[in-house]
Amino acid sequence: MQFNPDLNFRELGGYQTKDNRIIKHHIFYRSAALGLFSEEELSQVNKLGICDIYDFRSKKEVNRIPDPSLDNTNYFHLNALIDKDGNEIDLSPEGINQLSKEDFYGEEFLKVFVGRFYGNLVYSKAYKFMFDRLKENKTPILFHCMAGKDRTGVASALIMMALNCDDEIIVNDYMKTNEYRKHAIDKCLDSYKDDIEKYPGAKEILYGIEGVNKTSLLYFLNKIKEEFGSYDKYLEEVFSVSLDDRKKLIDLYTE
Repeated sequence: MQFNPDLNFRELGGYQTKDNRIIKHHIFYRSAALGLFSEEELSQVNKLGICDIYDFRSKKEVNRIPDPSLDNTNYFHLNALIDKDGNEIDLSPEGINQLSKEDFYGEEFLKVFVGRFYGNLVYSKAYKFMFDRLKENKTPILFHCMAGKDRTGVASALIMMALNCDDEIIVNDYMKTNEYRKHAIDKCLDSYKDDIEKYPGAKEILYGIEGVNKTSLLYFLNKIKEEFGSYDKYLEEVFSVSLDDRKKLIDLYTE
């Protein structure tokens, strides 16, 4: 069946790695929150044999739209966004919209937004739990946040990074969100058309509500390179994924 495109439901199977292997199909699924799915869509997800669900949302988001249960599936709430003081960061569209227009459309917004959110995601322990389970071959998995774009997009990037995909392929998967969620993005841009006319750069910023900006993931990837020097070192130091672990993951999940 066809899923509502706004749910951003897709898998990582089929992507090529640097050593000309292919990520196996039906292993890694990504999406928006399952509470947004129709009964028919959930029925189809239920048939995928999902082993683990990773919900990267905040408690507030989970309480507002909880995930329904799936058959024989482990559910893990792993808030991916917690600041250095242990406070939850709300990356939902509602959370972003709490800013004043002056702050939201200010020249520093994208810089602050990317630095605060994507900068914190570089060190998120939620993804370490995911990798620990992947090393034990606890698959297939489905991972999501609210709209399946930022926290989910980073999770997807990390899996592809560990499986030795090129940056270009990682970024292309991230940007597919704007194809899947085109209806939601267009609706958002239309509702803010007066702001787009009034504030320079507003259109790019508004893409961050219902879609994604390439600059966000590039910031994430570049921050890793600047602070760790290589993806190998980063994966090992932050997520305890050694070179031997990566070889195991590549053997398990590519062909």
